[in-house]
Parts: sequence; C-alpha cells; structure tokens
Amino acid sequence: MAAVLGGALILGACSSGDDDTRTLVIEQDAPALASYGGPAGTDPTVGDGVDSLKVLAFDARITDPDGTEGVLFGYLLTADLPDASGEGQTEERIGTLVYTFGTSDLIVSGGTSYPAAGAEMQADEPQRRAVVGGTGDYLGARGEVVTVRNADGTYTHTFTLVD
Repeated sequence: MAAVLGGALILGACSSGDDDTRTLVIEQDAPALASYGGPAGTDPTVGDGVDSLKVLAFDARITDPDGTEGVLFGYLLTADLPDASGEGQTEERIGTLVYTFGTSDLIVSGGTSYPAAGAEMQADEPQRRAVVGGTGDYLGARGEVVTVRNADGTYTHTFTLVD
C-alpha cells in the first residue's frame, strides 16, 4: 500500500562548526502520493469530511554521496479538524519516517499541520519533526529534521543531530 515517491534522494553530510552537532542534508524529488481512508462513500484519496482519517504510506530510494543506496519509508496519519478560528479546516498529520542505509537507520517522528486543500506541505514553510533514534552509524541519534517543500515540488530535509 505504499506510494512510491518519484525519484531518488541524495544524502549530503557536513559539519555545523559546533563539535556537539552534525548536519545531514537530503534532497528529494517531487513525490507521487496516495492516501487510504476517509469517510465511507467518498473518494479515498480525498478524505473530504470533518473528522475523517486517512493514512498516507510511502517509500523512496535514497542515495548518499558515495553512491550507497537506501530506502526512506513511513506513514502519515491525517485527521481533518476544524481550525481554531472555526472558519476552515487544517489537517493534522502525525507520522513516522525511517531513513535506511543498509544496517544504519535514522528514525523520525512527529506531527505537523497542512492546509486542508492540499495533499502536500505548503511551499517554503518549514516543518519540524524529532529524530527519535537510530541504528548502526546513527546508534542513539537524537535531534531534529526540518523539511521544506521547494517551489518546484522537490523537498529538502536538513537533519541536525546532537552528539
């Protein structure tokens, strides 16, 4: 049930200048998306009612600068709720993402708000999620990832890991 995100991701690494942190930057091509769920009797890719729930599952190939290939996979659970002003809707999405390179994983979790009218994030509006763990080269990883949807539909994921 996973929707394949279009294209590969490129993983770049750089130092932040602070010896206690390191930064990883992942560039992602524009995704192909599919969602499942929503109110009974409606298009499951829309989920167009208040209190509807949808699941967006996805996977994508990722590649580091050395050519090592991996996979990004995960899910986002969406709940359509009235916004605080009572004048519209927002979509609150809670998800888990796993960035896997062989025996090394980065695990990301968190929640964000999306505009109800769009399947993807608002362009140029950063979304933050927590890095909650890792394995292999990322054993014990903690920090955050800031994801930005670029104007051309690609994404940039900037990880700040705390050592």
